[in-house]
Amino acid sequence: MRQDGFSLVELITVMAIIGSLLVIGTLDFNRMSRKYAIDNQTRSFYTDLMDARLKSMYKKKSHYVKLTVDTFSMYSSVDAGGNPIGLALTKGLKQQITWGTPNIIEFNSQGLTTNIGSICIADGANPGTNDSIVISRARVNMGKRKNGGACKSDDIEIK
Repeated sequence: MRQDGFSLVELITVMAIIGSLLVIGTLDFNRMSRKYAIDNQTRSFYTDLMDARLKSMYKKKSHYVKLTVDTFSMYSSVDAGGNPIGLALTKGLKQQITWGTPNIIEFNSQGLTTNIGSICIADGANPGTNDSIVISRARVNMGKRKNGGACKSDDIEIK
């Protein structure tokens, strides 16, 4: 006699294979999701820095960027004590940052800065393509830290 259907052993084998594929897919999805979040924050942060630089050139007036571990703020001026005032933009950051510059970056009326250094995602072992921003006198560039190194301009590979 012929029986149609699957045996219990065949069914368990197929379910084990499907389960293994789901675990592998989930792990890879989490890694890709984290990579996207880091890249997205770095690109957004780069865009905001360039916006502050361009506004300072366009309005012929210095603009300031203030950094904290989890926020970024842009200001249009400073008071007599050098504290930023005239808040123009504040953004919360999902990934914490670290920096090798003063925590207040000034872009003068020509779009130049004396606050040369770098800003990085705090987690050094991240999968992001771009995880750092290097600020020089006349340029702002994105890059990736070499082997998860320190947040120094020398340890960042400009892309």
